[in-house]
Amino acid sequence: MAIRTSISNSLRKLANGILRIAHWFNTDPKIDEFQQRLHKWEKLWFVVDIPLFIDSQSVNKLYDALSRPEFETVSRTQGSSRQNSKHNSFQMSGKAGLELAPFLTTSMNTKFGHKETNSHTESASFNQEANRSPEMQFEKVIGFYKQNYPKRIFWVGENLSQIMDIDGKLYTWDEISKEIAVAAPRPLIIFELEKGSKIIPMAGETVDSMFKPIYKSYIAQLDNSDDFPEYKSEDDPESDRYWKALEESFDSAKAMREVENATKSGGRLDWIDYRLLSIEENEILPIHLHLAPKGNYNTGTFAYQTVRRGSKFGLKIVGTLKQGRDVNVLAMYEN
Repeated sequence: MAIRTSISNSLRKLANGILRIAHWFNTDPKIDEFQQRLHKWEKLWFVVDIPLFIDSQSVNKLYDALSRPEFETVSRTQGSSRQNSKHNSFQMSGKAGLELAPFLTTSMNTKFGHKETNSHTESASFNQEANRSPEMQFEKVIGFYKQNYPKRIFWVGENLSQIMDIDGKLYTWDEISKEIAVAAPRPLIIFELEKGSKIIPMAGETVDSMFKPIYKSYIAQLDNSDDFPEYKSEDDPESDRYWKALEESFDSAKAMREVENATKSGGRLDWIDYRLLSIEENEILPIHLHLAPKGNYNTGTFAYQTVRRGSKFGLKIVGTLKQGRDVNVLAMYEN
């Protein structure tokens, strides 16, 4: 009976401990803070996710361009101290005389004292370094746009011809291109790419200055490579045939392998360009995506993760808009 009671008490204590831990997690202020951040961002919630790729140099320069701080806190020190002291004293004095012969009369003064001191001091100092991570700066950049220039944030859906602002108003590519000339921060554009997206690697350069025309080796692997249309220039009316042929013959596995082959000599990518292709009502839309990893990411990020998984599951791509349906990619997020 005593053993059963002991086991029962132990299980009860264990259950109470688990409940206390669960309650602690549910009331953790960090979780509440994260939920508040998530709610604040609404459609821009992905900024609290881990980016597949982030252009730290461009994000830093854009952050500086928007805020332009003359001075910035490098670190901050916080200190605290506590001191306790205790002081006790006691004194006693008196005079005593002895009844002796006059010439022997004497007196005695006594004085007794007691003093006690107890002191306790505690101090602590904390040095906090400023957070300058590209993820933090990127969140602040997005926040700056959302707060001050919400009409300069655009979304592009699976249909690349449909562009909308944060309120759902629709635009054409020509209309948002005109926004570039407005005296305001460059427009941000967000691609919500779904399954089946066609992201074709075109060219790149490794950190050891080796230019890689990836599109040539990729086209050579296609079944229709012998009669593939020739690309001359963006203004050539026949260029649409070239882009349509690339869109119709897209093979994510072959495109992935050609990005891998571009760096097989060992040099990581300094920059890489893609074409995001979609045919809508027989009109081809070749969107130019420029990424500058500066050798900070492995090849798999731009081969399997971008080309192959981007086709199978989609991606979120955020960048700044340039003329000619051209985008400098700041960050990419997986679906």
